[in-house]
Amino acid sequence: FVFIITFFLFLKNSEAQTFERNFSDGKLYIKLKENAKKIKSNKGSIALEDAYFVKAQLKKYAVNKVSLPFYKSKDAKLDLTYLVQFSNYNQINELIKELQNDENIEYVEKSPIYYTKSAIKSTPNDPLYSNLANSWYLTQISALQAWDLTTGSSQVLVAVVDDAVQTTHPDLANKIAKGIDVANNDNNPNPPNDDFSHGTHCAGLIAAETNNGVGIASIGYNIKLLAIKAAEDSNPDGISNGYEGILYAADNGAKVISLSWGGPDSYQVLQNTINYAYNKGCVIVAAAGNEALEGNYKSYPACYDHVISVGAVNYDDKFAWFSQYGNDKVDVCAPGGTNSQGLGLLSSVPYYKATYNGNYDLKSGTSMATPITAGLCGLILSINPNLTPEKLETILFETCTNISSLNPSKGTGNGRINAFEAVKEASEQIENFYADFAASPLLVYTEGYVNFSDSSSAGATAWAWQFEGGTPATSTEKNPKIQYLTSGKYKVTLTVSNASKTTSTEVKTNYITVLEKGFGTQQNTGFTTASRGIERISIADANTVWALAYDGISPNNAIFDYTRTTDGGQTWQPAVFPSKTGEDFADLFALNADTAWIAVYGNGFGGRIYRTNNAGNNWTQQTTAAFSSVGSFTNTVYFFDKNNGWAMGDPADGYFEIYTTENGGELWTRVPSSNIPVNQLNEYGTVKLRDGYGDATAWFSTNKGRVFKTTDKGKTWTVKTTGLTQTSEISFADDLNGVVQNNIYNENTQAYTDLKMSYTTDGGNTWSTSISAKTKNFYTITKAVKGAPGVFISVGSNLSKEYGSSFSIDFGQTWYEIDNTQYTEVEFYNQDIGWAGGFNASATEGGIFKWSRLFESIFDVQQNETIGIYPNPARDNVHLNAKTAYIGEIITQIYNLTGKLVFQFQENHFGESIYSTSVNVSNLPKGMYVVRMKAGNQIFTNKLLIN
Repeated sequence: FVFIITFFLFLKNSEAQTFERNFSDGKLYIKLKENAKKIKSNKGSIALEDAYFVKAQLKKYAVNKVSLPFYKSKDAKLDLTYLVQFSNYNQINELIKELQNDENIEYVEKSPIYYTKSAIKSTPNDPLYSNLANSWYLTQISALQAWDLTTGSSQVLVAVVDDAVQTTHPDLANKIAKGIDVANNDNNPNPPNDDFSHGTHCAGLIAAETNNGVGIASIGYNIKLLAIKAAEDSNPDGISNGYEGILYAADNGAKVISLSWGGPDSYQVLQNTINYAYNKGCVIVAAAGNEALEGNYKSYPACYDHVISVGAVNYDDKFAWFSQYGNDKVDVCAPGGTNSQGLGLLSSVPYYKATYNGNYDLKSGTSMATPITAGLCGLILSINPNLTPEKLETILFETCTNISSLNPSKGTGNGRINAFEAVKEASEQIENFYADFAASPLLVYTEGYVNFSDSSSAGATAWAWQFEGGTPATSTEKNPKIQYLTSGKYKVTLTVSNASKTTSTEVKTNYITVLEKGFGTQQNTGFTTASRGIERISIADANTVWALAYDGISPNNAIFDYTRTTDGGQTWQPAVFPSKTGEDFADLFALNADTAWIAVYGNGFGGRIYRTNNAGNNWTQQTTAAFSSVGSFTNTVYFFDKNNGWAMGDPADGYFEIYTTENGGELWTRVPSSNIPVNQLNEYGTVKLRDGYGDATAWFSTNKGRVFKTTDKGKTWTVKTTGLTQTSEISFADDLNGVVQNNIYNENTQAYTDLKMSYTTDGGNTWSTSISAKTKNFYTITKAVKGAPGVFISVGSNLSKEYGSSFSIDFGQTWYEIDNTQYTEVEFYNQDIGWAGGFNASATEGGIFKWSRLFESIFDVQQNETIGIYPNPARDNVHLNAKTAYIGEIITQIYNLTGKLVFQFQENHFGESIYSTSVNVSNLPKGMYVVRMKAGNQIFTNKLLIN
């Protein structure tokens, strides 16, 4: 596993990297999940005590710094990417293993070092070679002819992100517009010693001062440089801060970013960073690598989306022996090998490093081909500054010289760059009126939305968008919002026109990446403060839902935000409950759009019940539900209708404190102890743990694993054991079928050690232990689906600290995964409609998910005649049969569990008693499906598991 950009035969050992040569000692990048609580920073600096996701590891691994390196980006993914630095770097793999189990962390990556040593170094003994070495690669790409059209613009800035750049070099001093050291966080990009020469060499190839009577000429001629040092002083061969370098370049005016480094592994943080730069209009060029002898080797960032990958050729347009090749690895080729005398490319190096011609030296590699290509991109933008990255890339590719016949069976991408043809084409495409656009985010999950923003030139009066894979597929809005329902990579096209009917079109291929996700449609809870989690959902009807929130950043911090919707979740209206000091939410019950009750508990004891009759504009305390005795603690509130309800609190005065009301809470009456079973020693209730059904039946559970039940609106109660030692969830589908759950949590390790569940089919009189949750797809919050006996939905985290959701249709015996989204709560109104809580990013970004008709196809299975399926589970061919004498066309369909049709075919049947057919399902992803067959008026269905 070696990061090589310019091929080298020998490596000297780096004194800096004492544990792993290819990674920075004591550094990890951690990407938190989108719904994890965020940490406040001061210009990227974070107090160690606030870094909750490494709290348990601070001492063990000597964590000494946590920072938010991309805090300036304002990018959703980079804003959740933290850099952790620690002293016990020889334990890095153990630390990664621990962090990967954290439920807040999406992924952990080492901080890679990308190496920059040059491939070939020739030192001829005759100075006459210097002129040839200075010009062969420029002649090869027709630079002289290109300069007849443009000698570059000082307004075009090309960033070189590398080991270091000498700003005082005589051929660079007047060309560097700005410099920074992102590794040391200062403004000095210069080499700290004579081991740093790679970046200075690359900078000279891009934009050494030309026609100045000094040194060499460069393809970029008059363009300017942004010099970014991305290597630590102790490791001259390693690019340890490439991410930060790319981000800085994008935020500081670079039009082109040159990356002469890379490695064989793909990292999501780097792709996110590239997406960020690309979306800001940057052309990104990277070295394809020098591992031609390693077969299928791919180098990153060269092989990422939105990056131009550059291979190296010799003077004769044949691949340099070291260069990567292949159309899946190389987009273009450029001079990077040697001339006919075996000389590489002469360019600037620090004056104390020069060994050939004063301040210059020879190097070869894809590291050299890359800056030549980046310099040409700068030259192209000089003559046509309105080109978007996509249009520039198209010009660069289409004007390449075809060299495939010189490199049989190697794959030369689009060919070798041709500066004259590229600049000529760019000049012919100059448009004073041009189309351009940006999008955020560039990567979404299925059913997610992308916001598009027009950035065309001034004067556009009409917009015609085309969204491959999008819904809607077209739009005439200036800044449309588009949903993507199917995974894949999709093209976006924008045509703009102005008042004089002039048009311009911009096409971005593979622009939007859509990944598979679960079935929930994201809705926006409306909270202006980010990271508000949902802790209680109360569904009044199919359109009306109320929900309580908690502070996702500091869960122990009592807040009183809640939100409600009256249109099925299309819009949510947040509000703040008028709390008193020391209170916190205990429970919520919504009767309709106007009327709801909230139970709160006090600081250590006591509690209150509040009601609103005007949609939360006013809340009135219902004082007769006192909860004022020593030991009082309010847990739940529930109503059967607008008048009849009950509220429960912990035992006070020797028995559970339960109140009932028959007038909407105007008057509450405490249930006498004679009507309530005796509580066990240290037994108490838990907030929110109650449910009800119909006009008189309800339940609540306790920390001792018992379930109390009433069938007369709370006036009398019975109790049953469940087989569990405590309960953390209780939910009923109807008056007979329900589920309780027990989550066993270790406070010392801050982890769940077991999840258990019991279910009942007789209203709670008897309970059966269903599973011990070593099952991967069983999570911390399990609810029964209303009106669907035996169907359970489970969300949260499992014992492996993985987030997700799943369902069971057999009382929890078997679980099927839905998705891997982080949810905080879930409730289903019926088998068709439910909501799952999450965390919001802003007032207009997320916080809750609506699940519609998730179980539609499952219930078809229970209601119709059955298809015979074998084998089941299946992998490849499945044989289907149904008992029917129908004559005519039979339609066979396969649905996934969202109700989406994924396979269909028609076939004629001629009246035999059994219809049989076979289906190849090898192309369908693993999971649960429903097969549906229609023969005239007959419907046949059955479940199919593909494994």
